[in-house]
Amino acid sequence: MRELGKLFGRIRGMPWLLAVAAVGFLLLLMPIGDPDVREDEDLSYSETLEHRIAQMTETLPGVDDVSVMVTLEQDRGRGVSVYGGDAEENRRISGIAVSCIGGGDARIRLEILHMLCAVFDLSADRVWIGGKDSPYIP
Repeated sequence: MRELGKLFGRIRGMPWLLAVAAVGFLLLLMPIGDPDVREDEDLSYSETLEHRIAQMTETLPGVDDVSVMVTLEQDRGRGVSVYGGDAEENRRISGIAVSCIGGGDARIRLEILHMLCAVFDLSADRVWIGGKDSPYIP
């Protein structure tokens, strides 16, 4: 107990040490992870696919600021489209639209097209890729 008292006596002389310890404690409480995907939110299957496609596409050279939309096949058994849960996850992708900076370049469009067709086993007529204007002015 006396040793603990001596330790606190030394710390009182160093207020900056307490401040550093407090900041370190607060940093431990901060969330870690991808800021674009919040784990506390339930993302639908199509939203999850859109996010993953955008991440994959942004890894390609010359591609930036990617927006993606995924459409799923209609649920033919009921005649209505039901989103959420297992019913949505069992549905096939019927189309993908990608808009990005760099999408106006034919070579980049072809790379994105080959990637999406290979990953999702889609024919080329099910994928649309377009370009966005670059916000960067040389």
